[in-house]
Amino acid sequence: MVLRNLDVLGIPVILYLAIMSGVDITKEATKPELYSRIFAEKGGIFDKFSYDGDGYDYGNQILRDSKNIQKYLGFLQEIAFEMFDEEKLSLPRKEDKIPKLTFEGTEISVLEFPIKHLFDNTLSNIEFVHKSIYEYFVVEYIVKNIKEVLKIDDYKEKLACFFGKTLLHGNITYEIIELLKYKINNSDLKDSYHKVAEVFHVMLKDGMIYHTNMRFKKAIICEMTVFANMLEVLHLWERFIYLFDDTIIDYLYFKYKKSLNLSGANLSGANLSGVDLSRADLERADLKGADLRHTIFYENQVQQLKRKCDLKDSKVVISKNGKNKTILQKCLFNLLKL
Repeated sequence: MVLRNLDVLGIPVILYLAIMSGVDITKEATKPELYSRIFAEKGGIFDKFSYDGDGYDYGNQILRDSKNIQKYLGFLQEIAFEMFDEEKLSLPRKEDKIPKLTFEGTEISVLEFPIKHLFDNTLSNIEFVHKSIYEYFVVEYIVKNIKEVLKIDDYKEKLACFFGKTLLHGNITYEIIELLKYKINNSDLKDSYHKVAEVFHVMLKDGMIYHTNMRFKKAIICEMTVFANMLEVLHLWERFIYLFDDTIIDYLYFKYKKSLNLSGANLSGANLSGVDLSRADLERADLKGADLRHTIFYENQVQQLKRKCDLKDSKVVISKNGKNKTILQKCLFNLLKL
């Protein structure tokens, strides 16, 4: 079983933290499961510093205070999200912004507490020792804030503001998505899809960044980046069908260089004439009855959709010798016959 976890346990610092946490590394666990066990407030690495633990029972240990554990985890989340927001993997070390934890009259910098292996040892910067640890705490920050906002009565506009600010950047990696998916589906957020979908429809109607009350350069790019990332957020709930109203069509008309996750999207009957869907994930998407005149598809999408909808007046992108070429309806005829 350990061999199956080599992508995680093959990282020396993660193996060290897993062993320190008392996690049974012989049991098969995904990366999200393993990290959640290691950094749990109870049952993970912090138990080594409790009075009931068996690792550091003697001496003055700052992490014997549960409030200090919560403050420390909060700092990890804040610093990770700041890196995410600035699209950097390190930040300048500013002593005045590094919190101190107090235990039995002693103040200790967060960066000096016993588990030193989360950060690289540098005097000028703060940097997580491994990118996966940074990604884990970015996810912790996002999940915590979604939970807090959903407790508010008028959560829709506030959550639209949070998503608008948080999803401005295109650095939501596959690893972050997988961690988010695990955290959401293993918490009370698993029943919150309809609330998040409602917020998305508010953002479609008003604008992806409207509720941030901020001004942005290249606002259209910001809108499309948040839109693409919000599609990924909705797909964290892994539903078979995703229902959208007609306001989503306005966003699909903009040309966006990155892929749009429209898998499972119900776009039946929609006016998609002239829309470039060649970069979209259309797995399980319902385009029956949609107006697809001059809609642009990639060659493999044509094979996937040709028996499900009318493509005779669409266009197709064919890749040849590393170059893409858009061909008109007349040239599409042969593809539809295959």
